[in-house]
Amino acid sequence: MLPHDDLPDILLEVHRRTGFLDAFTHVSERPAMLSKLPTSLCAVLIAAACNVGFAPLLAPGAPELSRDRLSYVQQHYIRSETLETANAMLVAAHSQSPVAQLWGGGDVASADGLRFVVPLRTIHAGKNRKYFGIERGVTWYNLVADQGIGLHGVVVTGTLRGSLILLSLLLGQQTPLQPTEIMTDTGAYTDSMFGLLWLLGFQFSPRLSDVGATRLWRIDRTADYGVLNDLSRHPIRTQLIVDHWDDLLRLAGFLSTGTAQAEALVRTLQRGDRPTKMGRALQELGRVIKTLFVLNYIDDEAYRRRILT
Repeated sequence: MLPHDDLPDILLEVHRRTGFLDAFTHVSERPAMLSKLPTSLCAVLIAAACNVGFAPLLAPGAPELSRDRLSYVQQHYIRSETLETANAMLVAAHSQSPVAQLWGGGDVASADGLRFVVPLRTIHAGKNRKYFGIERGVTWYNLVADQGIGLHGVVVTGTLRGSLILLSLLLGQQTPLQPTEIMTDTGAYTDSMFGLLWLLGFQFSPRLSDVGATRLWRIDRTADYGVLNDLSRHPIRTQLIVDHWDDLLRLAGFLSTGTAQAEALVRTLQRGDRPTKMGRALQELGRVIKTLFVLNYIDDEAYRRRILT
């Protein structure tokens, strides 16, 4: 029952409703002098998003759809900052939709990766025989809000390793929605990530595939937890957290204010293959938060269903 409209017409209608194409400014920041610039922008976006190139979008007799015009627009208007600004405008408009508000409030987001084989030789593709066979590939790691719209995404060489990419994804998104609870799969989970996201004000709720084998930790060695005593045999080194508490707060402050990039700062927590003392303190803190999460995850069926959904 939907009308059979072309993709460029749909994008132009979205622009009339949201003005998102206004985010694509010239690299020199001077006002655009091109006529029918929105039409050219829509053509360039579709050529890239659908991976079809300019050829299907060229129209003889239409200057705004000539190859020279589309190439010029691509080089001078399409860049990461304009794409991020345009996406933020779309997210803001989408969040006001009554249907989107029925789906969620925008305070929950899920991060996950899509893997793609890259048939060309490029430094951005990596090996992983399990997912790419003898080819090379990339992972598109994407953050999606519970309202059903993408907040941010990054391309990862090969497959996802570690959880630093999740941190960059969260701190790099510039939309009006600011999710406070983050769902991921097991691949993005570490004890340190539980602690770091807690310090940054996020509730980390990963889908743990091996939850039955997860260690639970205790702060008080002498506390009686009844039937849970045998589950929580591993003690937390609280003094290590106390000794580095100010440093951990400083780390969270640097990350939340954007003073330093996540990758560079978090590497201070690791020396080679071994964590530094501050890195071990962050692990201990994360084990406290993880234990509380796992107990809640096991006890509350509705919470489990919400995470999986």
